[in-house]
Amino acid sequence: MRKLLSVSIQHISSLYNVSIQPVFDSATKKIRIVLSDQAHKYRIHYTMDGSTPTAHSSLYSGPILVTKQANLKTAVFKEGKQMGKINEDVFTIHKAAGAHLILNPTDSESLADCKRLLDGIYGTIEPYDGRWVSYHESELRFTIDLGSLQNLHGVSFRCLEDQVGDIYLPKSVDITASADGRHFYPVYHVINKKLPQQLLRHIAQYKKEGMNRKARYLTVNVHNANLFKDKVKNQFMLDEMVVR
Repeated sequence: MRKLLSVSIQHISSLYNVSIQPVFDSATKKIRIVLSDQAHKYRIHYTMDGSTPTAHSSLYSGPILVTKQANLKTAVFKEGKQMGKINEDVFTIHKAAGAHLILNPTDSESLADCKRLLDGIYGTIEPYDGRWVSYHESELRFTIDLGSLQNLHGVSFRCLEDQVGDIYLPKSVDITASADGRHFYPVYHVINKKLPQQLLRHIAQYKKEGMNRKARYLTVNVHNANLFKDKVKNQFMLDEMVVR
């Protein structure tokens, strides 16, 4: 009886959890966020600076537009009392958000997927949340065209590892930069010598700071670990390629 009661209470509580649905508009380079609760009848309050939302925080009344870095936290309130848990998400509009992306070799289907790497929306811990770019082949190579010469201060990206789903971190990643699209110089190199790294699903972050270089083009080359020889190839997953 206690077990049934516990499940029932948990189910009721989940009705108050806020769903966060972001969509990137490449034309305006803004992220449009829609919030909703399962019942669609309660007041949703939110903050954009990472602080804990209260009944006095901004009241959600329609889609939110993100034009810069934002740490969204949101919760449902009923008669001034928080119901359910606080849901949160992080978004960032950076120099490469919405930039032109060139995939090599050219593959229109993969290109459409890879554009998610430049939409300002980070992946969650769930592999199939529609935010990660998944790749099975031995190598993924693409070039980001920033459109003009930019002062670059840093680059960062994240990868997901989940042994249950045969998702592993890449064997290596190389990033080069160029001012003219012909002469490239290395800006970042990483090798994962131990794979898998952890038993549990986790997100690994990679970043390079203090670059202080001028460039228009960035080429990213990711090598799959190819851990399996006699079964379906493992995959690697990347999310937002942030350029500062």
